[in-house]
Amino acid sequence: MENQTLTRKCKRCKTPFTPGFGLRYHCSLECRGKDLNTPPAPKAEPPKQRICRGCGRLHSRKLHSRLAWFCSEACQKLHYRVKKFDDFSPAEFIEMYEEQDGCCKICGRDDLLETLAIDHCHRNGKVRGLLCKKCNAGLGYFDDNIGKLKNAIDYLRAA
Repeated sequence: MENQTLTRKCKRCKTPFTPGFGLRYHCSLECRGKDLNTPPAPKAEPPKQRICRGCGRLHSRKLHSRLAWFCSEACQKLHYRVKKFDDFSPAEFIEMYEEQDGCCKICGRDDLLETLAIDHCHRNGKVRGLLCKKCNAGLGYFDDNIGKLKNAIDYLRAA
């Protein structure tokens, strides 16, 4: 078998050369130095604005920020709260909140947006309304059973 030499084309000047120690991609140190001194090509700029996944408005955030897809932490929290429900979006949550004037649908207590619970039917998953934590827990304790709730009402009336 004959001793074959490997030849390559220089990345800089495109002349053929035999690679040696320290010269794998360039024909000379001069060509290698020129290649190292040339500034890199400018990178494409990331998009300046995105649509918030929480509220749907345009916003500008840093591309690699943990909040890059949301205009605020509140929108991020809202998105992940609502994400559990298939046919319910953050926009529908905000619409329901405004329809209820920011109050619990049962007791009328004026609650903050973050503290209202999303009440839903456990059989079909349909969202019924926004409740304060006490009313939501109360319905849960009665297993969403109308008969048990009527018995509780009768009990309270008798007292």
